[in-house]
Amino acid sequence: GFIIFEGDTKFFLDYVQAPVMAMGRLPLLNERIEVFGKLGYGASFLVGGQREDTPNNDEPITRTDIELGENSILNRWDHGAYGGLGIGLTLGKTQIFVEGDVYAGFRDAGRANFSQNRSISVNFGVSRELF
Repeated sequence: GFIIFEGDTKFFLDYVQAPVMAMGRLPLLNERIEVFGKLGYGASFLVGGQREDTPNNDEPITRTDIELGENSILNRWDHGAYGGLGIGLTLGKTQIFVEGDVYAGFRDAGRANFSQNRSISVNFGVSRELF
């Protein structure tokens, strides 16, 4: 089917992503601080989402769940490029880090219009060497 858009429509889509990435590291200050970058490619699968409609008139903004059945207007599979930069602080066998990641999908999210997936994320984490 087709969707008729009146006003502004945004899709908030949830994907399971599987990237394959290459990572480069630059240790600083006797390897206590590390700057890193990563690039890669991967696939993602749409598992859910919502549609937000903002009408052209005074009606309220509505948000509804997206149906993902066989007749869905959305492509379930996507693939694209990943990249990221981060910095970490090493404390013994533990590293505390913050990183920023971007994703640029190559397929259109919708089957009937131009709507490529993009995402930006900021991640905070702790990693620990086991051995």
